[in-house]
Amino acid sequence: QVGHQLSEQIKRELNDDMEAILRQAFKTTQKLLQQKWELVEWIVHDLLEKEELELIDIKEIIEQYEQHR
Repeated sequence: QVGHQLSEQIKRELNDDMEAILRQAFKTTQKLLQQKWELVEWIVHDLLEKEELELIDIKEIIEQYEQHR
């Protein structure tokens, strides 16, 4: 009986831990995706401002974005 209760408690704690880990992973993934979309928007905005495509320097745009963030 005591062993069974302990086993159930351990299962519950493991489930809680796993849920917490998954929630954190989801939040982190969401944040990373948001940052990537912001970078894409930043690049597109910069592209729309340029009149001559030869002038576009993606590395420079990314550096500007990183400084902005």
